[in-house]
Amino acid sequence: MLFFQPFLGVFHHSSYTKYQRRTLWSHLHLWNGRISITLGIINGGLGFQLADKMNWSSRSGMIAYSVIAGIVWVAWVGASIFGEMRRGKAPAPKYPDSPRAGSEVQAVDGHPDHGHYAPAK
Repeated sequence: MLFFQPFLGVFHHSSYTKYQRRTLWSHLHLWNGRISITLGIINGGLGFQLADKMNWSSRSGMIAYSVIAGIVWVAWVGASIFGEMRRGKAPAPKYPDSPRAGSEVQAVDGHPDHGHYAPAK
């Protein structure tokens, strides 16, 4: 999963730049990352089982890891949910003629005919 994450990130970035919205690549990149982080936390806990079988484990270390990993995971999931909810309530684009607003910008000599980079009238 970690091998594919950078490639999904590149595809996500290029498609987001083109369409100004999330695409299939965006969702694959997000969910691959979310699942990878969760599995990584679980893998850390499973490492304590292996250490226990080899008599290298520490009961207090196992408890500390479990508590800290649990708190970090819950905070991370909460922040992800909060961010997605906030993203859904995002205000309209600052520049109404941006491609994200759904309208095309009229250009003359490579410059939009209105907006910040418009020639003076």
